[in-house]
Amino acid sequence: MARPDGDLSVPDVKRVQYEHNFIRLAVCELRFPTLLEFEQECPPGFQKAMRKQYPHYERGSNIHLHPSGDQESEARYIFRSLKKDWSVSLRSSAFSLETKNYENFEDFLRRIQWVVEKAVQFIDSDFFTRVGLRYVNMLPVGGDPTGWLNEDLVEPLTDNVFGNPTKYFQTISGSTSDGQFNFGHGLEDGNESERSYVLDFDFYREEVEVEEFERLLCAFNALNFKLFSWCIGSKALDCLGKATKKS
Repeated sequence: MARPDGDLSVPDVKRVQYEHNFIRLAVCELRFPTLLEFEQECPPGFQKAMRKQYPHYERGSNIHLHPSGDQESEARYIFRSLKKDWSVSLRSSAFSLETKNYENFEDFLRRIQWVVEKAVQFIDSDFFTRVGLRYVNMLPVGGDPTGWLNEDLVEPLTDNVFGNPTKYFQTISGSTSDGQFNFGHGLEDGNESERSYVLDFDFYREEVEVEEFERLLCAFNALNFKLFSWCIGSKALDCLGKATKKS
């Protein structure tokens, strides 16, 4: 039954820290009003501000393909950590922190706080046009999600409604008490015995004052944990290992 207010509603759970996780990519992106000069060069001083924690620098570009077939290139400045497992990316309208070596939210939040403290000196804005937090989880189900996931989430697969599909993916979008969400889930393409099940959680809100971003990220993370907990089954819990309660 749908909630009257239409917001995402998942059961409350006590937050814990598991011994392991399934997160293969964690990203926090903060968008700001576009500064066209960033298309020409990285703002003077930004690299120096980043280099202590993110000493490896490279310049890249994002390619946007329009419905007309035209392509548009956007400059991107990338700063990687010493081991290159964390990176900060700057564009003309956004900066982000991402990692494939996620351990816990407290560490992730400290790192994004550090990046924001440095970046706000250059973006000439006291608000973000969008704040987003995304976690991409990969569960090693081997092509059979039985026991790995909430039966309500994967019933068509476990009931063999579609036989043995080569591709199965669903995207749900909606609202939360603190913003919006996109949730993608499904079987990864690949060898059946080695396939993973993707749980891709993306929470965001538009028009956010700079001083509010930290509270918002904490709220997104708490909601993400609730939704993740609803999605997984007993086999996933076994893989996650020992759980330690968080305050």
